[in-house]
Amino acid sequence: CLISLDVNFGIPDKKFGPAEDEESRNPRKILSITERYSLPEDAEPKKCIAERVYNLEEENIKLKFHREKDRILCQVVEMGRPGEGLRTIGEEDVSVYVVDPREKEPDLKELQKLYKDQVEHQTIAINRVKKMEEELAQLAELRMKEESATELSVGLFDTKRNVRVQKGREAQEREKRERE
Repeated sequence: CLISLDVNFGIPDKKFGPAEDEESRNPRKILSITERYSLPEDAEPKKCIAERVYNLEEENIKLKFHREKDRILCQVVEMGRPGEGLRTIGEEDVSVYVVDPREKEPDLKELQKLYKDQVEHQTIAINRVKKMEEELAQLAELRMKEESATELSVGLFDTKRNVRVQKGREAQEREKRERE
């Protein structure tokens, strides 16, 4: 279960001149995405991902798995982008830190499958961040419209500023005078 999502954006380029419209505005560059996950119940800690970091600037993926019960450290897998012309990663593109030195490292086939899955998750995460950024832009635009609106709604019980209440009061006072 996703606990938190941290996104680091690059500094946008300053452009001088007239303001651009919404369609031509470039979105901010995403430098890295960090996702943190909780450990599911009845799951093996060393097989469940605790933290996933997509470093889009350096083009690598870092996975930290959950710690086992009596361990201080956790297993870490860092995968870089495959070399020129290669579709999958090789041994030189992967570094694995295994907590127990007697434990066997995952073989290359497992790491290649893991890399493919992580690349798919990376595209999903990037799309999620872009969608959230669009929603935030829409909210900021709505807030600007609300703040720039000069029309204020007058409360029903504000008798000095509400025109309808004043007319009703005047009508009541006229009726009262006519009765007397």
